[in-house]
Amino acid sequence: MEQNRPVHSTFVVERKFPKPPETVFQAFSDPAKAPHTPTPYVFFCPDVRWPGMKGEPNYRKPMRTCPDGFAPLIKPVVAWPGDTVETSARGVTVNGQLLVHTLAIDHDSTGHPVRPYAYGTYHVQPGQLWVVSSFSPKSFDSRYFGPIPVRSVRYWVQPFLVEKHYQPETNTK
Repeated sequence: MEQNRPVHSTFVVERKFPKPPETVFQAFSDPAKAPHTPTPYVFFCPDVRWPGMKGEPNYRKPMRTCPDGFAPLIKPVVAWPGDTVETSARGVTVNGQLLVHTLAIDHDSTGHPVRPYAYGTYHVQPGQLWVVSSFSPKSFDSRYFGPIPVRSVRYWVQPFLVEKHYQPETNTK
């Protein structure tokens, strides 16, 4: 009997509650061929030297998989080179479309203040991406540290299997 073998690498992402759906991701090797729909995700290593990261809390677990000794983040790509991103008190807008659950918060769950990336209109430059999760209004993503350099991406992945029953968190306090 022939066994089914995966064509691509897969990753299972485990998250704390409240959480987005449990998801199995499939990796793809050529980011130049990354489809924009459905939205690809990236595993990336933030760098505390990025202007938007200086002086901000580190929410990543020690894992030693990134150069700074911490775990990578996984986020959906919402804006690509050539796109226009606007950040404001309403949330994050990409090419005129407001993304749900993207209103920045001013304190994390432990009460520490967090600062959103400077409000304004940004044109995504070559070599940059904006990554924002709409699963939780508490996601630590580009709404706080701005665009990420493509060179910080460790893996490009697509959701392969997603938990069927899921209700996104709506409480922003």
